[in-house]
Amino acid sequence: MAESCHNPHEAVQPDFAAAEHAQQRQFLIDSGLSENQAVIILTNLWTSTNDREKAAWDAQQAERTRAQLEAERAQQEENEHRLQAEEELRETAHNEERKKYKNKFAPIVDAPLPIGPVHIPSRIALTHMKKGEYVEMWYFTNKGIRAAEASSTRSSKNNNSFVFMHDEDADTATLVPAASVSDSCSTALIEDVNLSWEDFMQATPCMIESMELNDWPQDRINMFIEFWSNLENHPWHHSDDIFSQKALLVYQGVQRKCWHIAIGTRQSWSLAKICTITLAETRQDLVHKAHVQQVNRLQRVRSSTPIKINITTNHSILAHHHIAS
Repeated sequence: MAESCHNPHEAVQPDFAAAEHAQQRQFLIDSGLSENQAVIILTNLWTSTNDREKAAWDAQQAERTRAQLEAERAQQEENEHRLQAEEELRETAHNEERKKYKNKFAPIVDAPLPIGPVHIPSRIALTHMKKGEYVEMWYFTNKGIRAAEASSTRSSKNNNSFVFMHDEDADTATLVPAASVSDSCSTALIEDVNLSWEDFMQATPCMIESMELNDWPQDRINMFIEFWSNLENHPWHHSDDIFSQKALLVYQGVQRKCWHIAIGTRQSWSLAKICTITLAETRQDLVHKAHVQQVNRLQRVRSSTPIKINITTNHSILAHHHIAS
């Protein structure tokens, strides 16, 4: 339907009795109507036509209003989507910055200055703790914590390079400073089986504290507390036999690593109770290895020692033989 440019509601009804409409009246008069009847018919025809034009005009205006409202609604939705997308981009950038500069956005804890020492292991150790994974005890000894502090200081001063760090949970890679993921103190790492009892006693309370801070399940924390307490209170701990003392530490190092590998499978177990058979086998293996090392050491000493001949004695024997002759 063609759009009308003139509003029929504003149209003025013509005076069909006027001289300018004489021809139209005459056409009707020639048909047998009176002049008055002709005026009435012309007026009725105009009114009917004007009513149809008004209806068409109203429908046209309603469609125009509807289209305008639809366009405004679409524009509003587009603006809202654009603003939402911009907000999501800002939020994503903000989250990335929070991940990149965790210390900058770390919340302020309403707590007094700690009286005792503050134990902050290396970033690698904390990452494993956060994921509930196996981590060597050495990181939580005094030496390991001091090495982490020294490594962090050196990295913050000297390391300006960047590396990609992969987040397995989010399946994303983020470019972060190498200092945030490097751990040069790992070069001094001592495996659990080679730790001393002094190292063991330093590490266990720090590891328990770190487990609690990283929301490990309480039953798992209780298991490790019982496990390490049973080792500490075992009679072999205070034995004069060095193999018995060493067996407890080796047992701890081997079995804890195996437990982390098996956890979540049908073959998992609890570390809380000490297996006396495995502990005895561990001690026997240490004794055997020490015996083999001692034998090998003696063989190397014998093979490297030259045969010496007492020449003075031989000469004396020969001289005595000539005098006797």
